[in-house]
Amino acid sequence: MPEPLMTPRELNRAVLSRQHLLERASLPLDAAVEAVGALQAQYAPAPPVALWSRVRDVSLDGYASAMRGHRLVTGLLMRGTIHVVSAREYWPIAAAIAGIQSRVATPTESSGFVDLPALRADLTALCAEGPLSQAEVTAYLRDWLTGHGHDPEDPEVTRLCRYAWRVVRGSTALLSIQSRGAWGERAPDAYVAAGAVLPPPVAAVEDEGLAVLVRHYLRAFGPAAGEDIASWIGYLRPSQLRGVLDTLGPELARFRDETGRLLYDLAEASRPGADAVAPVRYLAWFDSLLLAYAPRHRGRVLPEPYRSTVIRTANLQVLATFLVDGMVAGTWETQVRRKLAVLVARPLGGLASGHRRALIDEGERLVRFLRPGAGSYEVRIDGG
Repeated sequence: MPEPLMTPRELNRAVLSRQHLLERASLPLDAAVEAVGALQAQYAPAPPVALWSRVRDVSLDGYASAMRGHRLVTGLLMRGTIHVVSAREYWPIAAAIAGIQSRVATPTESSGFVDLPALRADLTALCAEGPLSQAEVTAYLRDWLTGHGHDPEDPEVTRLCRYAWRVVRGSTALLSIQSRGAWGERAPDAYVAAGAVLPPPVAAVEDEGLAVLVRHYLRAFGPAAGEDIASWIGYLRPSQLRGVLDTLGPELARFRDETGRLLYDLAEASRPGADAVAPVRYLAWFDSLLLAYAPRHRGRVLPEPYRSTVIRTANLQVLATFLVDGMVAGTWETQVRRKLAVLVARPLGGLASGHRRALIDEGERLVRFLRPGAGSYEVRIDGG
């Protein structure tokens, strides 16, 4: 039987439903993060906003508490970028990513005189002893070099040590944590070994490998093509997924999009009709929804004419945006002047009067969430 066709609007409503952007969820934060497939966290204030848009009764204090209690954790995972995931799902995801990295890793750089494997092992062991700041890493590297008969002022030696630390920092063995300041206000500034703060992984779950990531992705972003899944995971070509998709066959439904691409989805996943109502929603910087598909196929949420405005490849920025009728329709930012907190929405096209009113109402709730200490609040729509 030919696969059913899904229209762009049906695909849009399917992912908005998974992302709880049609209706906010009533879930604990760790369960919410699992449902929406991890949160991009290159910019520290982004994860709380992403949760606020998707979950009822979110507070900055609640987010900070979940991070401090390690119910949510931050690490380098999909595409080698910073993500927030739940403690329950960290090990399965990390094991799958580590397995992929090991298959595509480039040969280890040879120093000729610095024992890089020993240095990496010692750095990893040091992180297992407790939180390690960047300044402490730098001091440790100098002490390690001196203790092993090297000159820490030699440019080649210090270059190799920085390389060793990048390898350790870029592995799934480390988590990023906050030692100073509040979660969601500034970037994490220290590192700790994942094994020091999380229960040990379950071997049976680790062994599932790539299938874990495919299920995880489809649960949050399906239906999607193999190239979409590979783009989200990173380090993979679509051809490397074929065996996994074949193995998962009984769990999956198959569709086609308007270009004829074969799409996969979890058979029991939510796929509301094209007529589902999509309310105005504000999205965070680097929002996962905008990066979940191969670059040429992000049009189910991000109109092609707006792509270069929102995703700025020159400086690797993804702006905060807002959705109107399920599609990106503009960008936003906050400004604080004395005790006045202002959310400025900038439409990228025309807005109906009802959408302007909804943007103002939703925007005022968001700016109050982000700036609870302000004395007064305002939402301004520039243009549109």
